[in-house]
Amino acid sequence: MVTNAWPMPRLIAAIGAKDILLQEQGYHVLRFLAHDVATRLDQVLDAILRALAHQQMAGGGHHL
Repeated sequence: MVTNAWPMPRLIAAIGAKDILLQEQGYHVLRFLAHDVATRLDQVLDAILRALAHQQMAGGGHHL
C-alpha cells in the first residue's frame, strides 16, 4: 500500500504557501487537476486563455 508522505492538510498548506510566494513575485497561479488536463483539455486551455485576457484587460503583471 502506497500512501502520501504528507497528510492532506499539510500538503494543501504547502501548496498554498508556494502560491503565495509566487504571487508575491508577480506571478498569477492557475492550478488544474491532472485528470482535467487529460480529459478536459479544451476547457483547461479555455480557462488559461480567459485568465490571460483578463490579465491583459486589467493591466496586470507580466507573468502568468
